[in-house]
Amino acid sequence: MAKSQRRTTIAILRGILGPAAGKEERFAQLANRSVSWVKKASAGLLPVSEETAKVLQLETGISFCWLMGPADKLPVDTRGKPYRRERYQFIRARTFAGLPAVSQTSFKPLAFLPDIAAIGSAAGDHGKAAIFLWRLKSFIEAQREQFGSDEEVYRFVSRLLADNPKVSNFDIHDKGLNVAEVDSLVQRTVEAAKKLNENQSQRSSRKIRKGKSTKTPLRHARSRRGGSA
Repeated sequence: MAKSQRRTTIAILRGILGPAAGKEERFAQLANRSVSWVKKASAGLLPVSEETAKVLQLETGISFCWLMGPADKLPVDTRGKPYRRERYQFIRARTFAGLPAVSQTSFKPLAFLPDIAAIGSAAGDHGKAAIFLWRLKSFIEAQREQFGSDEEVYRFVSRLLADNPKVSNFDIHDKGLNVAEVDSLVQRTVEAAKKLNENQSQRSSRKIRKGKSTKTPLRHARSRRGGSA
C-alpha cells in the first residue's frame, strides 16, 4: 500500500484492513470507486463523500461518522467499539454467507435536545437567537426535502413532548435561557391547570345537585295522583 502524504481516515482504514483488503485495487472495489480515487483520498487530496462513507460502513463495519470526521480520533465500528480487522472479517463472512448486514446505524433523536437547547441559549446570550433559529430551521427543511418525514413518528414524539411541561413550555430568546424563570412558568402553568380542573369539577357537581333537587321523585308523584283521584 502506498504511503499517504498525510494522515487520513481512508489511509488509516486501509492500514487496519491490511495488505489484502487495504490494497488499492481491492479497496477500490470495496468503496465502489476507482484506484485513482483511493490514492487521492488516502493522500488527503479528495474528501470522502457521504455516499462512499455509507458504502464503506456496510462493506467493512467501520463507523460512518468516524470516516467523515477528523483522522486524529480513534477508529470505531458501528457499535462505537474500537475498530479491528476482525470486525471486517466478521462482516465479510456474513456477506459471503448471504446473511443480513449488521452495519446499521441507530440513534436516539431526543438525545440531541440538550445540545440544541444549550447552543441556542448561548446564541441568545450573544443576541443571535434569530440566526441560530434560522440555521436550525434551514437544516431541518433541507433534511426533510432530501429524506422526507415520517408523520406517525412526528405525532408520537409531539405527544411525548406535550406530556412533559418542562420541555414543551420553555423557550429561548436573545437573553438565553433562564432556567429559574422556566421552572416558575411551568409551576404556574401546572397550578393554573389544576385550579381550572377543580373549578370545572365544582361546576359539574353543582349542576348535578341542582338537577336532582328540581326533579320530583316518581313514587311521590304517583302518590299525589292517587290521593286526588
